[in-house]
Amino acid sequence: MTREPVVIEDWESRRSRFNHDWLKNRHLNRLDGFLALLASPAAAPPDLLAGFLQHDLVEWEKKAGEARDLLARFEDEMSPRACFSQPPLCLLPAARREWLAQDLHDLWRARYPVSDWVAAAREALHEAEQAYHVLENLLGPHAGERVKQARTLRAEFVAFAAACRRLGDCVARLPHEILIV
Repeated sequence: MTREPVVIEDWESRRSRFNHDWLKNRHLNRLDGFLALLASPAAAPPDLLAGFLQHDLVEWEKKAGEARDLLARFEDEMSPRACFSQPPLCLLPAARREWLAQDLHDLWRARYPVSDWVAAAREALHEAEQAYHVLENLLGPHAGERVKQARTLRAEFVAFAAACRRLGDCVARLPHEILIV
């Protein structure tokens, strides 16, 4: 008998919005375009550089918070224990439901490298945040100064892009359905 996977839509949809919609299809695409402008032998139009710096780059701070929240909630929302809040398992007597849910959670953690998955993603997020803060510190606070500085910081932008890609890969490795043990 084949079981249908139990899917927690809320966590998966948040993950998809962050990793697929924003990080990979928006942020990294725009960052790659910005890097191409910096690498171009022709002088990149300052307004294009300023637009990226003022609108796209600064979006990282908000989105990094979303990534932290996503990783913090992974274990609670994607553990088989989450199935016990929905019928028919929520109809079990409370005492039985509690120990069974905990036993399944413990078995899930024993069979899958849950801690490793989350630790790798947190480490990648930390690296991306550090690379972002290096850029912010080097760019300076004034718009005109930021564009001028950006032209000299291609290596730092490349490092930020690499860290963002690693984060995307780590988040993509997290299961997108509850793994039944």
